[in-house]
Amino acid sequence: MKADGKLGRNDLLGSLGDKIHALLCGAGHTIRLILRKLRELLFFCMLECLLDSLDAWIGFCGPLTALIGSRQMMA
Repeated sequence: MKADGKLGRNDLLGSLGDKIHALLCGAGHTIRLILRKLRELLFFCMLECLLDSLDAWIGFCGPLTALIGSRQMMA
């Protein structure tokens, strides 16, 4: 259980140290959750940009491939 929450060893002294340690562990957990969501958001934004650029590239090459295909039909 302690390893899941990354609680580790408490080097702070007394009951106040225990309270501070628990508070900092909770804050660390929250920060890890926020960073995970930001990574997911960044991944999907980059994927969206990649797909948009790929769509633009295909749209640009589409008339060229149609032109090449019609020339092959004529020959």
